[in-house]
Amino acid sequence: MTSREGVGTVRRFRPARRDEGAAAVEFALLFPIFMILAMGTITAGMAFSRQINLTQAAREASRYGATLDISALAGADQTARTDTWLGLLDTAAVTAVGGATNPVGGYDQLCVALVVTDGAGLATTGSRHLDHGGSATSGACTDTKTAAIPNTKYVQVVMLRNVKFFALFISPTIHVDAVSVTPYERVLG
Repeated sequence: MTSREGVGTVRRFRPARRDEGAAAVEFALLFPIFMILAMGTITAGMAFSRQINLTQAAREASRYGATLDISALAGADQTARTDTWLGLLDTAAVTAVGGATNPVGGYDQLCVALVVTDGAGLATTGSRHLDHGGSATSGACTDTKTAAIPNTKYVQVVMLRNVKFFALFISPTIHVDAVSVTPYERVLG
């Protein structure tokens, strides 16, 4: 009862609406969208982490190869020494990336190469590459769009990985790769 200018009145209030279930319905409608966004953010972060890991491993391996003296390695001729050098570079790349089955790093394809180019930027007969698990052959790594550097010797490391992600109802495969090219700092001979 309230009093206004001496007259007593009784206010009647409508009963409050019952909307306890509205929050649950809103939550049920927004939860899948929130989960898709959260899982997408997590998987994008994982993809970015794997890309960084591959890139860093390729850089480390190519830098190692650029400073490793081929002429000081055991071998009867330049080709044998280069093949030994490629094996050491391959081992360095695998060590840097963490092995093929490493869940954070890893790789599906790995190629290391010593590329010797002529004035036109074409690989010469001194160029050799090694695909991981195979034997050394002539030329540069084939799965790369790296422009050749004329009249030089350089180390090339290519790492590729296909990563399967899971974000609730979708599971795309993302292709991540890393290419590192470093000028060879030693004298071939």
